[in-house]
Amino acid sequence: MRKNSLPHLLYQILFIFIVLIATPIMINAASGAPVKLSGSKTTINVGETVTIFVDFSNQNYYYRFSLTNSNNDVLSFSNNTIYVENSVAGNPMKFTVKGIKPGSSTIRVKDIDSANYNTEKFAPAYGSLTINVVAKSTSKPQPPQIDNTERDKQQPTKSPEELEQEELARRMKTPLIKEIKLISNSTRLKGQLLETIEPTSEKFDYSALLGRNINNITLDIKTIKDDVKLHYDKNVSFQEGKDSLEITIKASQDKLEQNYKLKLEKPQDAKFAINDGPRKLNLMVDNYLDKSMEDLGFEKVLMDGNNPSKGFNYLMNKQRFLVGVDSEDRVFIYLDEKSGPLREVFLVSDKNNKVSILVNETLPEDDIRTFMESEYENHQITISPLLTDLDPSLEFNNKIGG
Repeated sequence: MRKNSLPHLLYQILFIFIVLIATPIMINAASGAPVKLSGSKTTINVGETVTIFVDFSNQNYYYRFSLTNSNNDVLSFSNNTIYVENSVAGNPMKFTVKGIKPGSSTIRVKDIDSANYNTEKFAPAYGSLTINVVAKSTSKPQPPQIDNTERDKQQPTKSPEELEQEELARRMKTPLIKEIKLISNSTRLKGQLLETIEPTSEKFDYSALLGRNINNITLDIKTIKDDVKLHYDKNVSFQEGKDSLEITIKASQDKLEQNYKLKLEKPQDAKFAINDGPRKLNLMVDNYLDKSMEDLGFEKVLMDGNNPSKGFNYLMNKQRFLVGVDSEDRVFIYLDEKSGPLREVFLVSDKNNKVSILVNETLPEDDIRTFMESEYENHQITISPLLTDLDPSLEFNNKIGG
């Protein structure tokens, strides 16, 4: 028996070895090193995707494994891949999931039990990753807060004098003078308001055009506050033969000073002469006359639209009129007809300022014609007060032959 026992034992060992070689060896992943499960993000917004990495870093054989998702309403696999065969160890597999709605879902790795391949019985899970899904914020990002502390520290501190100058420069933009009234102190329009000037921000030069024969002016000035002090000449006059006058007004409030310059001007004569026999006249240029003629229904029209100095007419019913004044301030009005000589006229108005035009037909001294045995003679008529009241120093011709 002993002789036969050894060969028999060797035969049994050889048989077992052959059986082992012929049988395939299937190794469960759970028996190896842990699997690495990671994600590019663990918190995502609804609608956002994230990549999941599965890494068998220390395993050198093939696997069949699955990824499970604990909450399919929160996360979904974009590539719809659950089972992966023959995954090479050390080469991470990539999967993409997408956030569906706010919540939390856990992804786990499970190895498919090799011994139960056909039934796909899952072995216990190992390795997991939780992804949080949050609602996308609709609020606008707040601008970054800038800390000016260090910058302010670097800027040099301004001296009290510099701060005072800056404050004065700021206050300089507000006029200390509220209005400047120009009142006639001449015989013409005496006591009447000629013009009102209201200073504006950062403007200190002003001008005003006055009428004829206004040589003396009274200034009536109002300031923005009672503590503003004024230095100026209240009554000013044109020098003889001068057509312009410059006035300086100084306004001060504590350390603030403002200097205003005011230029007053008389109208310039037009370069247009009226010849009526022995009479040598110039056009009467006066803004108050323009206003009176307008009230009577006339329109001022330039003879040359590009050059006012060439003269103007007063137009009514397509007829043109000229108002001339001689060196002795005597005023004559003419009907200007290009087809014939100038004819002197008189403007008579009723209480409603409706104008009637009378043509002067003065006869020569040697004309002895009569009408119903009556000789022609000069009569005085009443010119419209809108004209005669313009200036007491003016003398309107009101003698008509008849």
